[in-house]
Amino acid sequence: MRALIIGGNGAIGSAIARCVHAEGVETHAGLRDTRRAERLSAHPGIVVHDVDATDAESVQRTLVRLRPDWVVMAALPQAGHAMHWQSRQLLLSGMCAGLLGVLEGAHAAGFRGRMTWIGSAMCYGAGRGPRDVGAPMRPQSFRGAVKAAESLLAAQLAAQFDIALTEIRVFTGYGPYEQRERLVASLLRAALSGERVRLERIPGRRDWIHYDDIARACLASAFAPGARGVFNACSGRLHDTREVATLLETIVGKPLVADEPYEQGDRYGDVEPGIVPDARDGLAWQPKVSLSEGLQRCWDWARSRDGRDYLLADSPA
Repeated sequence: MRALIIGGNGAIGSAIARCVHAEGVETHAGLRDTRRAERLSAHPGIVVHDVDATDAESVQRTLVRLRPDWVVMAALPQAGHAMHWQSRQLLLSGMCAGLLGVLEGAHAAGFRGRMTWIGSAMCYGAGRGPRDVGAPMRPQSFRGAVKAAESLLAAQLAAQFDIALTEIRVFTGYGPYEQRERLVASLLRAALSGERVRLERIPGRRDWIHYDDIARACLASAFAPGARGVFNACSGRLHDTREVATLLETIVGKPLVADEPYEQGDRYGDVEPGIVPDARDGLAWQPKVSLSEGLQRCWDWARSRDGRDYLLADSPA
């Protein structure tokens, strides 16, 4: 099998590329700028290509040249929660451009393989009880609403173009090369530098899922004939942010949490665990990495040369 991961230098996209390559799959990563491939630099067997997800002709040319059997769309619009007019405009326009660029480009290239789309649990929003993919979407943030719109539009265009599309809705992913400002990466950097991380007064609860498990869910979707539709990549359990910090403190053997609280507040809204898919749903995948094991893997990586260089670098990622 030949795989192309569009957005292959992102935190999730690079994790998928590394996992797929480790499984012996011919792996190609599409990047907007191949000169910025820091998350893949230690894996020379992954071939990188200049691919702009927002440009249908760029996607078309790459698909015609490579003829992949499987495409993963992991290129995400700008990170973070858009709180102002300009950032909201950029987030919405980025989503639309990426969605149209990839699906129109795939259609123009005559792509007939399988496609996996990285979605987000933020589209679920308000409601009590475990997050079921069949439940109505009631997003509570602008970013969640954008991801909900992306889910609907991607499904509509894929059906129109007869593309076998699977959406994987990611809950709170963590792992090597995570964005440096996120919680686990901040705690790992604190462990290396001797700093402390501020936590909210009321710990936020999350359904944490390691990048390796997310990558495995995506890989399973490539081989499952009945895996069209939407599936969660989740653990099915909630752990709060203070639990995560305490587990990492035990693993690294030093305090990591500051006395002063984080004051900006939680922007996620209602949080509930996801429902893990099973073979009856069409995707025979189950998470394997527990939170404690996943955090240990993160610490092992953080102490490596690549991990230390990434976490202590000054530039954002």
